[in-house]
Amino acid sequence: KVQKLFQQVLEGQPIPEALRHRIRWPDGSLHWLEISGRTQTDANGHTQVFGVIRDITEQQQQQQALRESQERLNLALESANLGTWDWHIPSGSIVINKRWAEMLGYSVEEVKPHLSAWRALGHPDDRARVNDALARHLHGETDHYETEHRLRHRSGDWIWVLDKGR
Repeated sequence: KVQKLFQQVLEGQPIPEALRHRIRWPDGSLHWLEISGRTQTDANGHTQVFGVIRDITEQQQQQQALRESQERLNLALESANLGTWDWHIPSGSIVINKRWAEMLGYSVEEVKPHLSAWRALGHPDDRARVNDALARHLHGETDHYETEHRLRHRSGDWIWVLDKGR
């Protein structure tokens, strides 16, 4: 990649977006570098390269650790057969996992990513109790939200769920 980038520069081609690559330090450790820059041709037709090289090893390691942590969490949730949801309160948007959708007979893509979709699936007789439990938690009266209530399955049947959150 680096050789290709330098060849492009020598041929007068513009430098594409920043290039990330690994390099081995003299002590044997691997580091991630990010190279970015631009070329400029002066009045005499000489091409000059202005560039910046940054060591992004720590950033790459943090991103890898985050990916691995997310993979472990997903594996644990799949193993426990738990459906999960994440609610962004200011916008009302929600993110559900595959198992949550499957419990109701849907795919993730079929469930509108908004709180209104979750509420629409709720049994009318349970709504006041669920809303009350949510309100008490959001107002700091409880350290967690927990209810048992019914949600409509794709088949039209009602299924009972134990719903918990913080």
